[in-house]
Amino acid sequence: MGSSCSREQKSEHKGPVYLEISIFGNRQVERYNASGVTALQLVDYAHNVSYRGRLECIDSICDTGKYYWQFYVNGKPSMLGVADYKVQPGDKLQLTFGY
Repeated sequence: MGSSCSREQKSEHKGPVYLEISIFGNRQVERYNASGVTALQLVDYAHNVSYRGRLECIDSICDTGKYYWQFYVNGKPSMLGVADYKVQPGDKLQLTFGY
């Protein structure tokens, strides 16, 4: 069975995956049914993403050196990067742009 990612379709999973993108406090929350994908693939599904060893840009909001993207899983800083973290049903992923 391959990777799949879709917005709010019927699912056999134990819960949806929530993706919050926060830019200087302005939040956007998206809900997906996802399995077998990385956090990067999930974000790239609905957004224009630039990744070169680290997350550089989402929808033209780019790392400036002073501001950068931070990745959290279930409220805690992730020990893995977005390209390595495999999404689990029920996850709450957060990408925050700021200091």
